[in-house]
Amino acid sequence: MSGKRGLVCGWGINDADYVVTPLISGKQVWCKYYQLWKNMIQRGFDDKSKQRRPTYRDVTVCDGWQYFMTFRKWATEYELRYDVDIGELQLDKDILVNGNNVYNPSTCCFVNNITNTFLINCTSARGDYLVGVCWDKRGCKFRSQCHNLFTGKQEFLGCFTNELEAHRVWQSRKHELALQLAEEQHDPRVAQALRERYAPDK
Repeated sequence: MSGKRGLVCGWGINDADYVVTPLISGKQVWCKYYQLWKNMIQRGFDDKSKQRRPTYRDVTVCDGWQYFMTFRKWATEYELRYDVDIGELQLDKDILVNGNNVYNPSTCCFVNNITNTFLINCTSARGDYLVGVCWDKRGCKFRSQCHNLFTGKQEFLGCFTNELEAHRVWQSRKHELALQLAEEQHDPRVAQALRERYAPDK
């Protein structure tokens, strides 16, 4: 390839030996590997992204993935290993290692949107109570509820006088759903992480 390329977000190096955004039938088409890589670099090094999404504040990328083709090699090997098309999936950094903030080959995997959403803990949006719990003003009790990803509905799990008890009921239901979701995974490591994440003793 001729021509000098600039750094992506001041850090990432596009060393592709092909055009990553070619024109096909007059329409610009993005290489799926490049799009995933660029989005990852933005989460780690773009100040505007970090301002919009505070959860990206401490996110970074391993040195090896500074180069696009190194990331692409890992991604294509992943597709072959698990017989999937990652163009239909999302790159995740903390399902295998809860709380991990560094994108790297040993902790990253690809999951569908349903799985990724299921594991998000919306700490900033849940209010003053433990996850899965809200205060029922009419009953003056702690209300336990859990979103069912298979039905798309919010399930009412009961009202309790103790906040921790209400949370544990949510956790038990979340674990049941996690076990169901685990059966649909292509990556056995993700399946195992789902089985363990909301287990009652966690």
